[in-house]
Amino acid sequence: MKSFYHLSLLFLIFILSCENKNNTVGYTEIPQTPKELTLNQIEEAYSYTDTVRNYSANPRIIVGNYNGNESRILLKFKNLPKNAYDIKNAKVKLISKRNWRENDFNVKVAKATSSWKESEAEWTYSEKEKEWTPGGEFADLDSVSFLIQSSATYPLINYEEADADIDSVSCEFSLPGELIRDWIYEDDSLNCGLVLYSEDAENSFAEFYSRETSWGPELTFEYKKSETSSNYKIYETEANYDTFINSFSHENEVMKNEEELLISNIFPSNIVLKFNLSDSVFINSSGGILPDSIALENATVNKAEIYLYPDFEDGYFKSYNDLNFQVYLLNADSSDDFPFYGDELIFVPGSSVSTHVNDDTLLKIDVTKLLQTITGDKEKNKGFVITSTSRNRDYSYIKFYKDENPDRKPKLVITYSPSVMN
Repeated sequence: MKSFYHLSLLFLIFILSCENKNNTVGYTEIPQTPKELTLNQIEEAYSYTDTVRNYSANPRIIVGNYNGNESRILLKFKNLPKNAYDIKNAKVKLISKRNWRENDFNVKVAKATSSWKESEAEWTYSEKEKEWTPGGEFADLDSVSFLIQSSATYPLINYEEADADIDSVSCEFSLPGELIRDWIYEDDSLNCGLVLYSEDAENSFAEFYSRETSWGPELTFEYKKSETSSNYKIYETEANYDTFINSFSHENEVMKNEEELLISNIFPSNIVLKFNLSDSVFINSSGGILPDSIALENATVNKAEIYLYPDFEDGYFKSYNDLNFQVYLLNADSSDDFPFYGDELIFVPGSSVSTHVNDDTLLKIDVTKLLQTITGDKEKNKGFVITSTSRNRDYSYIKFYKDENPDRKPKLVITYSPSVMN
């Protein structure tokens, strides 16, 4: 009995002594206070051009030229009356979304002479694996054009309001009645629609709402139902197909840009950033953030964000107020393998889309899941690839500071909890 008593007493003393010392083996009951670590040691920082593709279900169509890249609109109307005589006053109305105009420019309207597919048409292809004359195949219509004025105002209004003044933001152009008649009575395959283009737009373009919205292109005209009819009827129809094509050629102009960090939709441009995540970065960190013997792999990453600072003076345009970003882990063996495709870009499930709003001077890009994947030894640190979620959609772009301003260099900000083992 005494032996049992002595053993119990010794065990109790042992337990108490363990809880009163700085335990480096067992778990502690003291909560681990999250700490913050800022890394700005960058091994690679550059942007590169990506693949040019048709942006399916685009809410806008664009005509003009911006940063040396020309855009042309393709339109097609298929819902037409079976019989129509003496067609007159044919007009197409486009509702302006947003415009960038450094000069007045004229938009010509042409008859498309080759068929094209809305979801596949590009500058050099009318559809997949079917080449056509770069910029589309068409024949000009005599004296059919309209002017986009640099001095004109196209207010951005809420079109859902009942009293919205749609006419204040519309552009119209006339079509010859003979063209509508040909679309109705000739072989349906000959109705290839219209091509809208500009030869004199210099860093100026116009965006219009596409058929994917409630304010897409509309065609109206007056006609008689029979040759003997004396009354004219008004016919209204919406575009059945519309898209725009852009002259930027991925095959000819793919490039790596080590001078600036650029996110762009047209031409598509992505950013690659590789931060130094080696153990030496975390040893003797300023402020003693991590003990000398501890690397980030021994901590719990609670949050990780890349900080980027927009250069509004040198490069900035957004078609929308918001621009969204998706980040991938780079899985290429060399940065010279750009542009990156397929397995070279790793999407991490649960990773967040980050947003730049209006004129924010700081963009915080959430890379928590991606950094956890690296520190958990699931993937190697070969860099982050930052992309716009709307590549090929419009002319939106943002240039970010690289190393021009030490206070605005890209940085990786990590919030972590030290391991309970330390």
